[in-house]
Amino acid sequence: MIKKKTMSGKLSVVFMFILAAGFLFPSAAMARYGYSSSVGSGSVGVKLFSFFPNSNSNGLRDFSPGLGVGIDGRVNFGDFFALAGEFDYIGVSSASQTYDVYDSYGNYIGSATETAYFNNLVFKVDALLTIPAGVITPFVGLGLVDNNPSFTFSGQSNGYSASSSTSGSGVGMEIVGGADFMAGFNGAVTAEISIPVDQTAYFSDIGSNIDVGGVEIMVGYRFLF
Repeated sequence: MIKKKTMSGKLSVVFMFILAAGFLFPSAAMARYGYSSSVGSGSVGVKLFSFFPNSNSNGLRDFSPGLGVGIDGRVNFGDFFALAGEFDYIGVSSASQTYDVYDSYGNYIGSATETAYFNNLVFKVDALLTIPAGVITPFVGLGLVDNNPSFTFSGQSNGYSASSSTSGSGVGMEIVGGADFMAGFNGAVTAEISIPVDQTAYFSDIGSNIDVGGVEIMVGYRFLF
């Protein structure tokens, strides 16, 4: 009887150990998460992010941080590699200036205020290294970024107002990194940072290249399949 109780106790300990291991490293969840060896599993994510524009001499020096929304889709190729396509919209970034206006004789006429609003439609393709580690999966990667920015100018002077706009396009690169945190068996909370690499856009109507890149800090939710 004592021997049987001892064996039962050992089995109970083993069983509890297996349950704990399954909780910490949920293989079933990982398979559902898409980081299995099967090709074609993946996820779709929705994101909100803050945009911090580059402030170099050719960048958006005086523009305020902006806000963005995005959606991406991933396809996994084995446990450690994924391709991602992403579409983002960036807005709410602006810069204003006020200056004095003089006539051709040098006489002061008044002051004028001009505000420029920056918007950008962004398409991305990223190659990602994924590192499954239980309930968290860090990732890092490199990608191409197709920027389609525009500036809308709104000015006021002596009671008169006027507006204009200009748009451009350009292809650059980004370095991306982050992590996905399991949130049930059907999804994950995702956190990500994107660092721009040479993201200039050419504006043909003004004949100029402008650095439209910026650091993006994202949070969102990923639906797994």
